[in-house]
Amino acid sequence: MSEMIRAILLSLLLMTAGRDVYSQEVAAPTEMLKTGNAAYLAQQWAEAADVFQRFLDTYAADVALAEPVKKVQPLLALAYLRLGKFDLAEKPTVAALADPALDPLVRAELRFFAGLGALQGGKHEEARKQLGTVFNDPKAESSRRMEALVLGGMSYVMEENWTGAVTFFTKYGKEIRAASPEAGGRADILHLHSLIKAERWDEAISLAQDIAARLDQVRQVVTFSSLLIDLGSQFLEQEQPYKAIAVLRLIQTRSEILQLQKAKIDEGMADLQYATASKNAVRQTQISTSLKDMGKDMENILKMPQFDSASRLRLAQAYQSLGRTREAALILDQMVRQMPPDELVESATTNLISGWMSLERWGRAAKAADVYLERLSKLPVAKSLPGVLFARAQAYEGQFEYAKAAAAYAEVSTGFPADELAPKARFMEAYNILQLEQYAEAGRLLDALLKDITTKHEMWDHAFYWRGMVPYFEQQWEPARKHLADYLEQVKKGSSGTGEYVDEAIFRRGYAFFSEALYEPAITELTRLEKEHSISEWLAEAQLTLGDCYAAMGELDQARKAYQRISAEAAGFHDEGWMKQGQIYKAEKDLDGMKRLYEDFLKVRAQSPRVAEALNWLGWVAKQKGNPTEAREIYWKALHELGNDKVRPGLEDIFLGLNGLYPGDQKQELRGLLQKEQGTAESLQRTHYAIRLGWAEAQLIQRAEAMESRVMLARLGTKLEPKDTAPRIIVDCAEAQATMGDAADA
Repeated sequence: MSEMIRAILLSLLLMTAGRDVYSQEVAAPTEMLKTGNAAYLAQQWAEAADVFQRFLDTYAADVALAEPVKKVQPLLALAYLRLGKFDLAEKPTVAALADPALDPLVRAELRFFAGLGALQGGKHEEARKQLGTVFNDPKAESSRRMEALVLGGMSYVMEENWTGAVTFFTKYGKEIRAASPEAGGRADILHLHSLIKAERWDEAISLAQDIAARLDQVRQVVTFSSLLIDLGSQFLEQEQPYKAIAVLRLIQTRSEILQLQKAKIDEGMADLQYATASKNAVRQTQISTSLKDMGKDMENILKMPQFDSASRLRLAQAYQSLGRTREAALILDQMVRQMPPDELVESATTNLISGWMSLERWGRAAKAADVYLERLSKLPVAKSLPGVLFARAQAYEGQFEYAKAAAAYAEVSTGFPADELAPKARFMEAYNILQLEQYAEAGRLLDALLKDITTKHEMWDHAFYWRGMVPYFEQQWEPARKHLADYLEQVKKGSSGTGEYVDEAIFRRGYAFFSEALYEPAITELTRLEKEHSISEWLAEAQLTLGDCYAAMGELDQARKAYQRISAEAAGFHDEGWMKQGQIYKAEKDLDGMKRLYEDFLKVRAQSPRVAEALNWLGWVAKQKGNPTEAREIYWKALHELGNDKVRPGLEDIFLGLNGLYPGDQKQELRGLLQKEQGTAESLQRTHYAIRLGWAEAQLIQRAEAMESRVMLARLGTKLEPKDTAPRIIVDCAEAQATMGDAADA
């Protein structure tokens, strides 16, 4: 392009070739053209425009200079256009384009800048017409054609014609990228912006993922990242978390974006130096514009210290809205540890603590609270500090670290006595002291709290009720009953409290009577609970205790009915009630009744953890009825089916029950069977079964061969995993190791 312009200017200088002498009239315009030519070649557009404009003003009507005038028109127009003076460029542009002999490259250049001028003037249709002519001109320079194409698409964006922009870039995007990755990157950014504005969400996701995969070819890295945040936020507002995650996961960290954007600026500077050295004015203009845009992007993101916080917080929100609290917490955990402390990080840390708390990951919650205290507690925006301290105390409590929890709650109440959390923290401090069985101190703290709050305070119910639990846990039953009765009376009168603990207070009073064998008043309280609070969480335990009261009084039918009323939804109490019915049949010496009861249990409660216990009783019934063979079959079947379970209540009783089914000389036969079973279990890697069999063999020979039994148990202790083993086996193995002098392992 530059060589072409130079050739045109040379033709102006040679227009009088062949003359030996220049007249004064010709010499003056020639010097003016030489001056304008030199300024133009030096890209001194203002000087060139001034000289060419004076030339036209002076000689435009001179017939002798008609040809130079014609050739100066495009140069003046281009100088004005490069100066951005589109109004002044309009007249020489029209004149130049009217010349049928105008060089095609100059014509394309004029149309390009005319289109750019129309674009800046808001004449979008006119701009597209001029730029389209450039693009469709096969003689125009390739880079200029692509630039015209991108600007044509931009015209739709500038007039907010989103459908037109999407259609345009969908049609030409690949062609632009193939010709120029740099121009293609700009086109992609405009395309993505248009898709978002047009609410073409699925297409926007697809394009965003495509751009992210070739981000190294895109110069507008910051702009692209900002568009991703915008798009992800749109999906969050629309409650489409999966789409939000698909987009927000593409966003790099601020430092990575800055590094990549800086590399693109360096790349652009190198391109500009080459274009300047080669006098490629077109390329210079393109790169300068691109560098200016990238510079603005860098300034913008440098002013956004919370960029990472904002993007990661949105991603965490998307996971949280899906109920995937763990993923959200992991994102926030990384965020709060790595990002500079600010208001968003403070909020995120608070959310992180809440997330871990909801998952009952108490250790992580406590560590997140420690991070808050270390990094954020000194910030002016650390408004959540009392809540964080309270949550840390809750996390300690969740880990059964009651002493640390009590101290942490005290830190809240003493450090922030005016905060709304302070009374609750005082109560929780006392509650955790109570868990440590420091009853006097717990009572003192609760008494102090009750003096400082009114009966209408939200913490009164808690403080007053648990003050009564202090003597209850000390088994001072009469003072406990009196205090609980006082609580029930005050709630009944409506003078205080919300009645939150009414059903529990009734149950505790009943249990306090039961604990002193005062069965009749216990029955009165427990029956009251059953009648007045039919959906209480304490109902099942109350019915079980009610059955125990009747059984202790010898009213076995009433006891049986009470046990039978326990709902299967309260599985533990329900199964316990079933087993206690078996004890009633045993007391009545009704073996057939016992058999029916436990057979029904195995049918109805086949998944109960107490199945082994039912099988043990069925074997016991068979033995009592004189059917040892049947008893053996029941026991061995139970061991084959359940023997490899981790912890199974009642299963060890079946092993021991075998001893009574192999009397006298048959003990050796039983030992052989146990050893054979153990060998098979070990070969099949049924570890828990093998341990139980080894323990059963040691128990079998305990009286006859005490030393060998201890040696077997001590060795067995080295193989077991305590959390998967019944307590009685652990204790027996530990005692054997201690007896053998191995106190550390014991």
